[in-house]
Amino acid sequence: MTHLLICEDDESVREALADGFRAYGFTVTAVGTMNAAMDVLQREELTHVIADGRFRVNGNWEPADYGPVLLAFARETGIKTLLYSGRDNLVEQERKVGGKALLKPQSLAVLVEALQGEEDD
Repeated sequence: MTHLLICEDDESVREALADGFRAYGFTVTAVGTMNAAMDVLQREELTHVIADGRFRVNGNWEPADYGPVLLAFARETGIKTLLYSGRDNLVEQERKVGGKALLKPQSLAVLVEALQGEEDD
């Protein structure tokens, strides 16, 4: 079973992604901050993480480039990752370190394919 964590600070994007992946049969946990994502990583058994490039540590901090940090931590624990960002520099940076990354916007079908393609690695 695929258990996906989505970390996206834009609530409407987060909800749309979560609903879409659920329609494809994924179990989804969706959060909007680094603190919430790290909590989920520590307490739930995940197979995949999709993260935006920029989001807040918590509700009070300004957004920063935490997506690559979150994904690096997830990869260290064996979780498959995908950076999904509107910032081309973060997408390029993620790819340079061997991570999978897509530039926003993409269709849900492209995102699902990117995750399913990870299963072959």
